[in-house]
Amino acid sequence: MTIEALNENVEEAMSKLLKFLEQTCILTVEVMEQGFQRVFDDIQDISLDMPLAYIILERFVQRCQNLGLLGEKMLKGLPSR
Repeated sequence: MTIEALNENVEEAMSKLLKFLEQTCILTVEVMEQGFQRVFDDIQDISLDMPLAYIILERFVQRCQNLGLLGEKMLKGLPSR
């Protein structure tokens, strides 16, 4: 959803939502990391429809890491073109 929006306001809102869900124990960090890993695995296909997908994903992952949602391991696993 964040990649399709092409909007930093959506990225900010989505990262805050994920932080809230993590704080209320609705989502665990492990589940979020699994979800991000799925996107990492499919980003090449996603970028066929959304040419800026790599840039948006990198920005969103950095934003989530700044909120403490993702560890250094996920940041290192971030795919690049």
